[in-house]
Amino acid sequence: MRFFARVFLPFSLLGYIAVETYLKSQNSSLCGEVGCKLAGELLKFDPIYLHYFGLVGVFALVILGARSIKSKFYETLYLMVLYAAIVFEATILGYQFLANPEPCIFCLGIFSSLLIIDLLAL
Repeated sequence: MRFFARVFLPFSLLGYIAVETYLKSQNSSLCGEVGCKLAGELLKFDPIYLHYFGLVGVFALVILGARSIKSKFYETLYLMVLYAAIVFEATILGYQFLANPEPCIFCLGIFSSLLIIDLLAL
């Protein structure tokens, strides 16, 4: 179960973000909702940089998750990165709920995935 929660689920989330990043570079998206378009327009920079940042963060989760299975030190690092990702995504969603009438389904998917990973990783 530890491998599933700490390596497989973050790797699946990495694939989800990678597919969305690729589609964004092709001027398409998994999320066709109005909320996703509005969330991108609220930023003062290109939203693709958030996708790149997410790819790096979730890749770190995959690596630390694999290392955390046998090491207490890496388990602590894994949990710190996971909680930092949850706080970061919650901040983004909080801002969206204040400034945007409709939520971004892609962002909600990432947030819910992080919460599921957290629940199963403990």
